[in-house]
Amino acid sequence: MSYIFEELKRAFWSPAMLIASLLSIFMFIGGFIEYISWLPSGQLSLLYLFLSGYNSGTANTLALAFPILACLPFVASYVQDENNHLTNYISIRTSERTYKTIKFFITGLTGGVAVAIGPVVGFMILSVLSFVFQLPLEGEGLETAEMFHSMGIASPHLMILLIILTIFGCGFTLASFGLGLSVFVKNTYLAVLMPFVFYLITSTVFIDINPLLNAQILYDINKTGMGSWPRVAYAAILIIIGAVSFFGGGRKIEYTR
Repeated sequence: MSYIFEELKRAFWSPAMLIASLLSIFMFIGGFIEYISWLPSGQLSLLYLFLSGYNSGTANTLALAFPILACLPFVASYVQDENNHLTNYISIRTSERTYKTIKFFITGLTGGVAVAIGPVVGFMILSVLSFVFQLPLEGEGLETAEMFHSMGIASPHLMILLIILTIFGCGFTLASFGLGLSVFVKNTYLAVLMPFVFYLITSTVFIDINPLLNAQILYDINKTGMGSWPRVAYAAILIIIGAVSFFGGGRKIEYTR
């Protein structure tokens, strides 16, 4: 149990996690900050402002950078453990299977938190602003809101919660996938960048083959127009690939017992 807490502390209190979290927060806030001066007019809604941050304004920075944010905190940790020869002494603390299981889930967790913390903090800020300026919860003609309405979801707060959960899921997925790739690239920088390269390839090359191969559907809830199942299936496939690669492709850890 102490080993789990040590790994959690190592993951969540690292400079890489701090950098990824701050970038996520700044990107999200940057998406709606241009509308702050409009708040006294009362023409904007809480949901509109949140979706502006979610889309990171016209630059779509968070939608583009989330694979790097997800992988930055802990994806390279297995490669670092190997380079530092820490994996040779795992038997002193725990078994190989336990080590890899803890590593896999903490990596996914850090990836999900790093991407989702921006929307969570942004929502908290917007909730305060909404109370101060008495903003409506939902405006008119929002495409995302109409999509949720078609699913029978009318509460803007529930919409925002589902978006945040989706963002967490996409971060978890890309981090898990990246950890699986890291056992083959064996380089800390490539381990962080490979999922981003995969994301770019699927959004440019694969999209001509089939739009559902575009990894952006993991993040963009409006992308498929077919409900959530394509997103869930895509995420499950990438997580399985990451798990199989990590548990099966990693170097056999030498035991000292």
